[in-house]
Amino acid sequence: MGITVVKRNGEREPYDANKINLAIENAAQGLDDNITWVTQIASELELTLFDGITTQQLDEAVIQVALQNVKDDPAFDTVAARLLLKTIYKRVLGDYESHDELVELHTSRFRGYIERGVSETLLDGRFTTAFDLDRLAGYLDPSRDELL
Repeated sequence: MGITVVKRNGEREPYDANKINLAIENAAQGLDDNITWVTQIASELELTLFDGITTQQLDEAVIQVALQNVKDDPAFDTVAARLLLKTIYKRVLGDYESHDELVELHTSRFRGYIERGVSETLLDGRFTTAFDLDRLAGYLDPSRDELL
């Protein structure tokens, strides 16, 4: 397949099915026979790919393929939700490779996000004075986001 993917920074790179397969495998973790999940979603995804697809379009396509299969097995909804969560993390926190790195990103950026919310008057200013933001950041656990 001679498909190139356009990254967020405008760079082009060859489509790497292994990256997608790994993301699907991670999203199917804990479900029965996750190799079958990877194979089915990845093979259906390849039908939707085109040269010059953006990473955002690719992320959305993987989620849509999973959602299309919910009618056959409701567990596809769990896979789609986990893929969407990973997409949200990437948009907000940037790329990460491991769960430990994701935890570190949550912890290290929490204070800045709260302070920005206060400065843009999206959050009450008392957030920065009434709470120990570093302590709160230490309690963040991204795995709780998957309590579906």
